[in-house]
Amino acid sequence: MTDRRRGWLPALLLALALLGGCRTGRPADRAAPAPAPAAGQHQPAPIRFTGRTSTTTRPFLLAGGLVVASAEHAGSGGFKVEVLNQQGHPQQVLFLATGRYRGSTGVGLGGGIYRLAVSGTTPWKVQIDQPRGRAAATLPQQYRGSGDALVGPIQAGGRLVVDVEQGGQGDIGIELLSDTGASLYFLLEDNGPLRTSRAAERLQTGSYYLKVEATQAWRLQLHGG
Repeated sequence: MTDRRRGWLPALLLALALLGGCRTGRPADRAAPAPAPAAGQHQPAPIRFTGRTSTTTRPFLLAGGLVVASAEHAGSGGFKVEVLNQQGHPQQVLFLATGRYRGSTGVGLGGGIYRLAVSGTTPWKVQIDQPRGRAAATLPQQYRGSGDALVGPIQAGGRLVVDVEQGGQGDIGIELLSDTGASLYFLLEDNGPLRTSRAAERLQTGSYYLKVEATQAWRLQLHGG
């Protein structure tokens, strides 16, 4: 077998494993229950990793589009999870925390083979989901959380108003994502106890997500203009 054929075989096996493991379901760490996939739609099975020390995971295949990552870190010390491409080059930091952590985030990535570089010295878990065909929730909606979370999908068009409350001292950021994971707006970057409102204008009718990054308890109320 030539070296070139040897290079194709791992990618082919990964693709067959992913396509054979399709199921319907939802990511584990959402700020609110996710709607069921639309009729006739399937999504790739979750990709799970666990460990107790720093490591680079086995390669895994992504179809391309929105990727939802959920993580737990059980102890003290630093915790970092970064996406690497097939060549080992850093692409995106998914999680960066100190001490106990539980949260989720979303990012848009192209189709291909990736690995995770995980830094940590106590038990951790990471799950990768690729939601496809989920029915979006209609407005108005309300969500609560106490840390990082990906909210959605929600159906919006024209104007989307987000009323935000945070109960404690700490930073909070809210980013609007398309259903493919593309970043559209940074709606909020603030800190401290707050009650405020932000709006996204001239949205095409479709499905959207809100990526919340926070360390304190928060509440969102979403409605149209």
